[in-house]
Amino acid sequence: MAKIIFNADDYGFCDQIDDGVIKAIDQGLINSVAAVANGNNGLERLKRLAQMQDQADIGCHITITSGKPLTDAPSFTRDIDGKKYFRKFTQLERPKKNVNQDKAKHELKEEINAQIDMMEMAGIKVKHLSSHHNSLIFFPEYFEAQVEIARDRGIKLRSTSILPDGKNNLYIAQLAVRSLDNLGVKNALELYTFMRKIDDWKSGYKQPIPAMPDAIDGSHYGPLGIDNIKTKNEFKREVRRKVRKLKKNLEELPSNAVMEYCIHMTDPDGLSSYAFTKEGTEDYYPGVDWKYFDSRKVEFASLEQLKADGEFPTLSRWDDI
Repeated sequence: MAKIIFNADDYGFCDQIDDGVIKAIDQGLINSVAAVANGNNGLERLKRLAQMQDQADIGCHITITSGKPLTDAPSFTRDIDGKKYFRKFTQLERPKKNVNQDKAKHELKEEINAQIDMMEMAGIKVKHLSSHHNSLIFFPEYFEAQVEIARDRGIKLRSTSILPDGKNNLYIAQLAVRSLDNLGVKNALELYTFMRKIDDWKSGYKQPIPAMPDAIDGSHYGPLGIDNIKTKNEFKREVRRKVRKLKKNLEELPSNAVMEYCIHMTDPDGLSSYAFTKEGTEDYYPGVDWKYFDSRKVEFASLEQLKADGEFPTLSRWDDI
C-alpha cells in the first residue's frame, strides 16, 4: 500500500492561510504542515499550530526568499524603508569566489537553525524540512547546508524529485531566465543545471542524506494566477477538474510509492484583503503572491469533495517513511 502524505505549505504569516490550515487539519484533509518561522507575530502563530501535532506532523518551511530574516544574513537580504527583508526568489545573488560562497553557506546555516529554533521555542517537534520556492535546491552549497543541519538534528527532508516533470522543468527554466540580471549567465546556468540534475549530484555526494519521500507531487497546486473566479459555477468547475485529476493520480500511484502531495490552503470563508501585502506596515511579508489565493480555496474545496465522494486515501505520517 502506498504511503501518502498530504502536506500544506506556507502556514505562519497570514491569518487566511493559518485559519485554512487549521480547518483542514480538523477536517482530516491534511496530515502535515510546512510552516514558516519568520512571520509577523510568528511565535504565537506557531504556538497555535503546535496544538495540532497529534493530528499533523509539523515541518519547517525554510525561507530565504520571503519576509524578514531571524539572523543578520547579509548575503540574502535587502533593505526596504530601513528594514531588512529577504530578496525575492528571482533576485538572489551568489558570490563568484568559493571562499565567499562558503561564507554565505555559513550565514545560511545560521538562518536555517534560527528558523528551526523558533519552531522548537513554540513547542513544535520539527519532523521535516522544506524550502519556500524550493530555494534550498538552487545551488549545491544551499542543499549541503540543509542536508548537514537535517542530519545533525535528526530531521527528514522533502524529496528533491519534484513532479510533474514538465511543470517543474518549466519553473526551473523561468527561474533561471528571471534571475539572469542578479546572478549573471554563469550562475543562472549552474542553477538551471543543478536543479535539473540534482538527483545525479546526490549520487556522488559522500555524506549521508536524511530520509525523504520518493517524490513530491505538485500537480494539485495552483494553477497560479486564478484571482478572478467571478461565479459559483466557475469555482465548482475548477473544483471538479481538480478532483478528477487527483483521483486519477492516486489510482495510478504504485503500491510501494512514498509520496508527499504539495497542497496550499486558505480559509474558504476568509476575507480577500491581505494584511501581509501592505508595504510599510508590521504585517508586510514580501515574497508571496496573493493573486493565486482563489486557487488555494479551490484546493481546499477539492479535498473536501474527494472526502465526500468516499475516495479519500489513508494518510501516512513522516515517522512511517
